Amino acid sequence: MSTPSEAAPQAREHVRAATARGAISGEAWLLAVLVIEVLIFGVTTPYFLSWANGVELLRFSAELGLLAVALTPVIVSGGIDLSVGAMMGLAAVSFGIFWQDLHLPVPIAAMATLAVGAIGGAMNALLIARLGVPALIVTLGSMALFRGLAEGLTEAAVSYSGFPGSFLVLGQGYLPLGLPAQLPIFIAVVAGYVVLLHRSIIGRALYAIGFNADAARYAGLPVARRLALVRAVGAGGEPGGSPLRRAHGAGPFGRRHWL
Repeated sequence: MSTPSEAAPQAREHVRAATARGAISGEAWLLAVLVIEVLIFGVTTPYFLSWANGVELLRFSAELGLLAVALTPVIVSGGIDLSVGAMMGLAAVSFGIFWQDLHLPVPIAAMATLAVGAIGGAMNALLIARLGVPALIVTLGSMALFRGLAEGLTEAAVSYSGFPGSFLVLGQGYLPLGLPAQLPIFIAVVAGYVVLLHRSIIGRALYAIGFNADAARYAGLPVARRLALVRAVGAGGEPGGSPLRRAHGAGPFGRRHWL
């Protein structure tokens, strides 16, 4: 018969093993669904499994993947952000204003656009991490705010275009074998976030906060500071996907107007 001191580690191992089995089972189901979808689409049309279609899938995956990676720490820490699309629209409009109206060089305009995203994230972070307002309410309101700013700045009609080719190549260029130019950027960003979340103190703290914020706070982790960090950095990184869009113009409405 085991003593209480021996039973506690055994219980923890049992819970850990059960959690791992559940995660593997869930991932296996997702993989199975993905394989079935690929088989169905491959049989339905001869173009789905072509190299050209694979390249386009990589392009769209890189564009959306940059956004998803930037939001991963927010989700890992138990949060949510509904203002992502509106912030990307505002970022696209801001870049157009900085470059075309204020005549700033492309690198400076890009940095100023990232600053716009960081300011929006800092506002969300202040309300969520410091004042304790639910993230759903805050980001729903900031979504309307960012969208309204983008529409107001462009009067819901102006679309910025004519960006230099050296800039557009980031979202429209191709590498050897027809691979999209933004693919190496996406791989580098993913590698950086993998190190951040799985090989750093900050990443382990985010997982602890997402599992139980109160327990993490009692353990001495700076919960509010970490949540504010991921909100500001995540929102600051969201505009980074804007230059990788495929369209030639920047406007407040819809994907077709983003860079």
